[in-house]
Amino acid sequence: FLKELKKTGSKVKIYPGIDDVIIKLSKKFKIGIVSHNFRESIQEILRRERILECVASIVDIREEHIKPHPRPVLKCLEELGVKPSEACMIGDRDDDVKAAKSAGLALTIGVLYSYSTKKNLNGADVFVKTPREILKVLDGA
Repeated sequence: FLKELKKTGSKVKIYPGIDDVIIKLSKKFKIGIVSHNFRESIQEILRRERILECVASIVDIREEHIKPHPRPVLKCLEELGVKPSEACMIGDRDDDVKAAKSAGLALTIGVLYSYSTKKNLNGADVFVKTPREILKVLDGA
């Protein structure tokens, strides 16, 4: 499966502008990824986009629990050395919002520039329509 995933990984595109946002955020914050994907696939995409060094932790689908369970989020925070009360989750799925809330994160940002709607991201503290808006939300953080 990973071999096949590697073939399709080159076709996966990141959202336009998100690379710049990640680079800017990584200068101020520790960045982790909690995903339903495989670490190898995530690393390949980040490497191709030249942002792999911006991400300090990747927690993937191989965890005993997956989102919406809070454990993968808490594991990521442990690896980053960050308390939940100091953390923010940026997500485009209801599982992201639920996991963040269950883990006790300080802020949850719902991403509306993918396929999700406010209804799908029920419970997010803030919504953004573009990657750049993430910077505006976290500017004072």
